Amino acid sequence: MGRAKMALLNPPKAPVFNFLCLHNLSERRELRCKANQYWVTVDRKLAVAAVTLVMALVLLPRACAAEYKLLYRFEVRGAMIPDSPAEHELLRLANESRARAGLPPLKVDEGLTAAAREHAEAMARKRQLSHQLEGEPPLTQRLARSALQLARVGENVAYDVGVEQAHRGLMHSPPHRANLLNASYNVVGFAAVRNGCRLYVVQDFAHSVPAYSSNQAEEITTDAIQRLPKQGGESPLQARHSDVLEEAACSMAKQDRLETHSLTRLNRPRYILSYNTMQPEVLAPSTTRAMEDGALRSFSLGVCFSRTPTYPNGAYWIAVLFY
Repeated sequence: MGRAKMALLNPPKAPVFNFLCLHNLSERRELRCKANQYWVTVDRKLAVAAVTLVMALVLLPRACAAEYKLLYRFEVRGAMIPDSPAEHELLRLANESRARAGLPPLKVDEGLTAAAREHAEAMARKRQLSHQLEGEPPLTQRLARSALQLARVGENVAYDVGVEQAHRGLMHSPPHRANLLNASYNVVGFAAVRNGCRLYVVQDFAHSVPAYSSNQAEEITTDAIQRLPKQGGESPLQARHSDVLEEAACSMAKQDRLETHSLTRLNRPRYILSYNTMQPEVLAPSTTRAMEDGALRSFSLGVCFSRTPTYPNGAYWIAVLFY
């Protein structure tokens, strides 16, 4: 998926251990060791492995060694801590790349950030890179915590040793680069969580659209239909609101599925259309095909906004009858 680091401000001091080992002359496989004031007998191979690990930490960059100490602290407490400076840097690098491509900057959304952090912490804790860990809801449900209405979402996940390395790796990966440079995305939530020397990164992207009431969405949809060219260049179709169609649209939303069977008994329409959308100004393709019928004179419309398992962030459910 990509690769990618977190730093703690004022990290807690790691405990200091005085460690001393004496060779057991009567048993070459054992060492007599003292950790602080306690003496224990340990296997030589185990002791050598422990000393090797300590030496490796000493030889690692100082920051990385500190992170290994913090890793022990994190695992004991069972918590990962987001790195806000790293998140801000990821956003800066992303917007710099978008500016070079002639694209507008991404804006941070608190709900998307919270969802990204929760997922990054889960990945860091399990040391796994995934868009959906075991027991996690899918991306669309995770991002539903945003207060915004989202028409499209995407996600990058990565880990690396640092922010710049993570960003560079994502930009060199075509699918991840496509998310970063997607012109339709306008809001994001970036998260960075360190576990040891790995920085786990989550970038949640979305296209935020205006939120309308059902009545407002009905007016917008009506206007969009009436703006469609009519066969023969005649005047626009007459529009009529229908409480029955609004109830039918809400019934579809409650069932979380589209259907037209229940609409066939309503006033013998010439065409029946049901669809859902996040943008009421965007009509279903079949609307244009219906308008090719020069005999059409009017239409009735019902709109219901609802959040469903399929559309956890919400969608407009629309029922249209053409006469």
